[in-house]
Amino acid sequence: MSVLAAALGGCGGSSHHAASSNGGQFPRALQGPSVPAAAVVVIKGWADALRAGHLQQAAAYWALPSAMVNGTDAAGQLAVLQIDSVHEALAADASLPCGATLTRTRRNGAYVEADFTLGARAASAAASGCSGPARVDFLIRQRHILRWLR
Repeated sequence: MSVLAAALGGCGGSSHHAASSNGGQFPRALQGPSVPAAAVVVIKGWADALRAGHLQQAAAYWALPSAMVNGTDAAGQLAVLQIDSVHEALAADASLPCGATLTRTRRNGAYVEADFTLGARAASAAASGCSGPARVDFLIRQRHILRWLR
């Protein structure tokens, strides 16, 4: 899967570095070099909530406004979902048929590149095609997802 971080470039960087301890909130192996622990907590929390079928909880991880770029549409244009409300955050999360388990993070400029293993999502009818790896770039600001790029 291609990562579309360059498509929404210019969002600024962060000078924060990974904390030496994450308070036991996630396995240390998930946190790549120079990835802030707070970003891993957000990404893992969002993925865990979505996988468990807790859409309200997952939607709370989105900044308002924010954007989800989920590949390209049939015309080859970026499939951008602008998220300006909790309702739109719920719709964005509901558009993802699979659950995902975070397996690794690493820095990619201002973004945190996250690798996942796809699987079934609780309370979702879609189970076929929900296997294998996936990669998403996240721009995290103030403990919320500002950009989600796949």
